[in-house]
Amino acid sequence: MNKGFIFLVTLLLALSARTAYSEVAFSEDFEFGIGDWTVEQGVWEAGTPTAGPSECQGGSGCAATVLDGNYPGDTDSRLISPAIQLPSITGAEKLSLSFWQWFSYAGCDSTFVQISVWDPDASIWSDWSNIDGSIFNTSPWSRRLDELSPFADKIVRIAFYHTARTGSTACNPSSTGWYIDDIAISKDTPTFTGDFENGWGHWSADRGVWQVGAPTAGPSECYSGFDCVGTVLDGNYPGNTDSRLISPPVQLPAIVGEEKLYLSFWQWFSYAGCDSTFVQITVWDPDASIWSDWSNLDGSIVNTSPWSRRLDELSPFADKIVRIAFYHTARTGSTACNPSSTGWYIDDIEIIRDTPTFTGDFETA
Repeated sequence: MNKGFIFLVTLLLALSARTAYSEVAFSEDFEFGIGDWTVEQGVWEAGTPTAGPSECQGGSGCAATVLDGNYPGDTDSRLISPAIQLPSITGAEKLSLSFWQWFSYAGCDSTFVQISVWDPDASIWSDWSNIDGSIFNTSPWSRRLDELSPFADKIVRIAFYHTARTGSTACNPSSTGWYIDDIAISKDTPTFTGDFENGWGHWSADRGVWQVGAPTAGPSECYSGFDCVGTVLDGNYPGNTDSRLISPPVQLPAIVGEEKLYLSFWQWFSYAGCDSTFVQITVWDPDASIWSDWSNLDGSIVNTSPWSRRLDELSPFADKIVRIAFYHTARTGSTACNPSSTGWYIDDIEIIRDTPTFTGDFETA
């Protein structure tokens, strides 16, 4: 039995013993209205939408920038959570903010997820700071996950910050805006899974677009099983969008001798015009307590392909903590690019430790 197979079996057994989340510190589904949340400078509402997605991600209530039409131009507004006491964490535990989002933004408009921290000595809240980059353009319902571990054991507020510059001559008319549902702050030790048969797990999308489930467009079925992840499961991806599908942190094993580490996955893709994708990696720096910039693991993926297997070597990152991303980039919408296509579908992601051997008859998978 080869070492790669032993490592995978051990990994899968360890993962099967874990639950999705061990402790939920805060949750909100807006099924009973705005609750203890506050709105700064209007715009935000809670209820059942009749515009935008026309339905919430779960149940009948969610929060949105105007439930029945387009947001007004030239407005800045925060949807602000009540004060939340975050729990402490130990060892490999992480704190995560997860939520579902649907958005459609026009012209110069965008949004940010923000955080403010209570200073008990001065009895004041810190200035709002952004968690990750801006959200813009369009996306169907998709899950986002932001790490809050640096704020463990502190009192915080979370804000969804809507900014609209619509109204200037350089910007298009406004659109239907940002819809938020099923917010949770959870404490857990993240686990790596790659078949998506049980949903998102600890994966997330930073700017939407990505969805998990059974496709009805593109390949029309996953490589194996019933569920996989893809850039919009029921149609074409939207134009002018960048979005990463991001794995949880993974502690890669050490390797010895001729052993190698590989990222293995199956992919189906159809890209048009100027659009393409990359597989990327970021590495945790334990001394500085920061992630490195994202770097590409090989060249871009373009044009089309049926289901096919890809293997990327991770040996240079052995014994490090990393995250993997599948980075979708679309420039569709410019006059030089063709209309968008059905995008990128991923299934059966694995990290394999093995000593490579050469075979050439392909009699076994």
